[in-house]
Amino acid sequence: MFTEDLDTFFETSDFAETALNGATPIYGIFENGYGSSFDIAGNVPTFICKSSDATSLTPGSSTLTIRSSSWLVVGVEADGTGVTLLRLQEAS
Repeated sequence: MFTEDLDTFFETSDFAETALNGATPIYGIFENGYGSSFDIAGNVPTFICKSSDATSLTPGSSTLTIRSSSWLVVGVEADGTGVTLLRLQEAS
């Protein structure tokens, strides 16, 4: 069983930043890199956080505020090690 202290990976003094789920902070790593597939290209925003911080998020209805922008959670992908990848799209 994986027993690593995940808090050290998501410290804001290093690479992590704060996302707000309403007034609740979630610490993780935000990326908005370029991706392409099947001749379709664009930004692929994601937020990686502890799975325990993502339990209340629902794809299609939950939003996060990151860097003063609002993002809709469109995918929640737990990897089984206590880390979850959130797929995001810019909220309108």
